[in-house]
Amino acid sequence: MNQNNTTKIANPLALALFFNVMNDPDQVMSDALFDAPEFSLPTERLTDYLAVKAANDKIREKSVGQLLAAFELLADHANRNKAGVKVDRIDAHRFEINGSRVSGSSVKFSHGVRCLTVEAGWTRTPSDGFMRGNALALARISHFGIPAAGTELRLLKFDDVFRWFRLDSRGVSVSIELEDLIGHFRTFLG
Repeated sequence: MNQNNTTKIANPLALALFFNVMNDPDQVMSDALFDAPEFSLPTERLTDYLAVKAANDKIREKSVGQLLAAFELLADHANRNKAGVKVDRIDAHRFEINGSRVSGSSVKFSHGVRCLTVEAGWTRTPSDGFMRGNALALARISHFGIPAAGTELRLLKFDDVFRWFRLDSRGVSVSIELEDLIGHFRTFLG
């Protein structure tokens, strides 16, 4: 190993393997990278990258889960009052938003002919594109037949707290509050 703690990848197949692994983070196996004699990598930077990615993924998962759970609780409340809302959740969901391919979850609420869909997730690989505006995750709330009632959300850090934001008509980020989610559900129920 070099004295400056960086290594050279002399083997072109090892280089290709490294980039394939980095482009598919679900298959990153840091132990294999460190143990393979062909690899000579800046191990501190790789370790730091993997630690930051893991921390960000926990924040993303928690925030996406909370957003979807809030809508599911609204549906549960409506159903306790005999609304008859049908809920379908998909945990392996992909969708496109602002030119990026996002992987995450989706919850679809149905009530007669009315439909409300909430999709949330984040880009997983460089080929998925990137999330603009320092977003950690993206979400979309769609009302079937009422496109103007929908909105797109970005998960941002504000005052050391991660929150969902939407852009208003002037392009200013506005924090999403519980009242906004209730408003979407009321629009859905009619």
